[in-house]
Amino acid sequence: MQSRINLPAPDAAPLGAAGTVLNVPQGADIFSQGDACDAFFRIVSGTVRICRYLGDGRRLIDAFYGEEEFFGLTLDEARLFSAEALNDCVLVSYRRSAVLAQAETDGTLARQLFHIAMQGQARARRHALLLSRRSAGEKMAGFLLHQAAGGRDITLAMTRQDIGDWPAGYFVPA
Repeated sequence: MQSRINLPAPDAAPLGAAGTVLNVPQGADIFSQGDACDAFFRIVSGTVRICRYLGDGRRLIDAFYGEEEFFGLTLDEARLFSAEALNDCVLVSYRRSAVLAQAETDGTLARQLFHIAMQGQARARRHALLLSRRSAGEKMAGFLLHQAAGGRDITLAMTRQDIGDWPAGYFVPA
């Protein structure tokens, strides 16, 4: 089984000092599909759901993010997905334009952003591989393995409906 990619230290200079701390209550939108992509985020505490609402009212969940994970870093102009707090969250928000401008002259920051972007790409690639047919049991097992990566204890902040709307796990069988 594959595991999560380790991120560089989240508080490593200079990215750690560049953000704004946000307290987001349970159920609140962090951003909505169609919003401008002017920030990305690191989760200090809590769980975030990334999803897309379809025109027919269905919801497709792309991912769940937890503590010390980054989300929302993209070069798109508009958000393709929404981000919602599943429980009370503490986030650090980074202004994309400011961080990218600083990365042009700061090699450490540029490497950190590259690592974050590559982690997102790896996550998306694993997700795409698993969008094929999976039984409900395989889907649930993949979900739980993802949540418990690294031997962490897990507390599921998401509902059974959230898990059902999540199309696949993030692990490729060995």
